[in-house]
Amino acid sequence: YRQERTFIARHRKNQERTFIARHRKKWTKADNIARLDRLLWEGKFSAAQRTVRRLPKEYQILAEARMRLRKNRGGVDWAIRRMSPELIDDPGFQYERLRWRRKRGRDDAVEILFAQPDDPLHRNMWWTERQNVARQTLAKGDVSLAYRLASEHRQKPGNAAYAEAEWLAGWIALRFLDNSQQALDHFTRLYENVRYPVSLSRAAYWAGRSLDKVGQTQEAQAWYLKGSRHVTTFHGQLAASRLENSPSIILPENPVVTEADRAKMTTNELYKIVRLLGDIEATSQIDPFILHLFDVAQTPGEKFLIAELATGLAREDLSVKIARRIERQGISLVELGYPNPLKTVHGLPETALLLALMRQESGFSVQAISHAGARGLMQLMPATARNVARQIKLPFSKNRLMSDPEYNMKLGRAYISGLLNKYDNSYVLALAAYNAGPGRVKRWLKENGDPRKSDVDSLDWIEMIPFNETRTYVQRVLGNLQVYRLRLGTKTLAWSLEKDLHYRRN
Repeated sequence: YRQERTFIARHRKNQERTFIARHRKKWTKADNIARLDRLLWEGKFSAAQRTVRRLPKEYQILAEARMRLRKNRGGVDWAIRRMSPELIDDPGFQYERLRWRRKRGRDDAVEILFAQPDDPLHRNMWWTERQNVARQTLAKGDVSLAYRLASEHRQKPGNAAYAEAEWLAGWIALRFLDNSQQALDHFTRLYENVRYPVSLSRAAYWAGRSLDKVGQTQEAQAWYLKGSRHVTTFHGQLAASRLENSPSIILPENPVVTEADRAKMTTNELYKIVRLLGDIEATSQIDPFILHLFDVAQTPGEKFLIAELATGLAREDLSVKIARRIERQGISLVELGYPNPLKTVHGLPETALLLALMRQESGFSVQAISHAGARGLMQLMPATARNVARQIKLPFSKNRLMSDPEYNMKLGRAYISGLLNKYDNSYVLALAAYNAGPGRVKRWLKENGDPRKSDVDSLDWIEMIPFNETRTYVQRVLGNLQVYRLRLGTKTLAWSLEKDLHYRRN
């Protein structure tokens, strides 16, 4: 019964009806309340409306208020006035009220956050709103309140929200409150409670910056050294650039593959199936086999061989996917995880930038399509692709965006070239615009200053971007760029992340 109840809580109308008929005597009011709450949190309003009919009037009014707030419908105040006083502190209702106020820029959103439960359900959703309000507050100039919102985050170690919260609090303390010790405390906690290279390097780099600020150079160098161990990450590269006795940066070597690793793979039935599918040119069918092989692989050598198999079958997208997963374990697959299916493209933009973009945009999947509708290797929106095609006098074909990788790359290259020209070859601005659109970049330039000017720190400008996706995107592409420069042997440009951040590249 319990397993079936959990199952039905997430499924369709006919399954719901069958389940309730079968377990009518066991299905309680509390079950309906719990189901309603879950559906409202998940935004499944049709199912919620079916469920609420089986509940008392006060819960119907609660559900109505929550749905009006979530959907930004009129009559919100009317719906709230009708609510039972006993349900006004319902966490789901308070969350929706917070979100509604935040989207309208209302200062009283803060009141709800300070009354937030210490151990709330749906922690990540609460953090998303807390972070948004903290960033809005910071943009308005109330630095102390922004710090308080970030530092009183109510997150527990072990999830992404905790890592983001500790980092944001530390960054505000360092860059806006000029409190290096407070910042260092946050960055140290962050380092001690994360395990992925991208988070470890970020924590170490900013811990080093905190110590540099107060002249503790030796201690700062120790942190930069920790960060530089993760040289394929954005912050690892920044940390490496601050080492006083920086050795030549060398990309990690491939994992050692033993004879035992090879023997185990070549005798594995799934491995054989993948090779057979390759022989009959059915490589579009190999995904579940390759990914299961990776999941059960026990050694770095075995995982390397699986990625190598994917690359050998011209499925660079799968080798990138494997490399990203194994990077979380602290193992780098640079050769296979940063593939180069292109011939060197002469002229601008540099080939390394195109590869860095494709790795982040689509992971080299020709058939990639985003939830927003961006298509192909360089994830072009059809409307954008149409405009670019017109500018470079190419016939436009929506279908070719996913069926013809050369066509997609030609349009994508023209688009990023146009953005670089628009922003005086600022990689930071061009990449932000590629991801979020030039209109948003125009607004951010007005709100946060111009990173092409000497009085605006480019790294801080990136961190002020209000969209998590775009902040991460710019950092990932710039990190990919340095790796590809080294892979392509462009030593005059390689490892110049600081220049990419702070100078226009001619």
